[in-house]
Amino acid sequence: MGFEIVSGVLKKYTGEEKDVVIPDGVREIGDYAFYGAHSMETVSFPDTLKAIGMNAFYDCALLKEAILPESLEYLAPPYSPDVRA
Repeated sequence: MGFEIVSGVLKKYTGEEKDVVIPDGVREIGDYAFYGAHSMETVSFPDTLKAIGMNAFYDCALLKEAILPESLEYLAPPYSPDVRA
């Protein structure tokens, strides 16, 4: 699927899938990790996810759904005003 993961941190996504499933074991999504993922419409997170970095989903214009897991402890600003808990 095109993930660059280092020590549990998803650093970069280079895939072109519409429905992205982040693998189990990812604890953090780095800053700008999904920058420019123009094909992505939905993203699913593992229960191991604890943090999402700054602008992790910047310029993902087609992203419609990203249901945050209960395990999430930190969501870096700025985030969309459309984010619902």
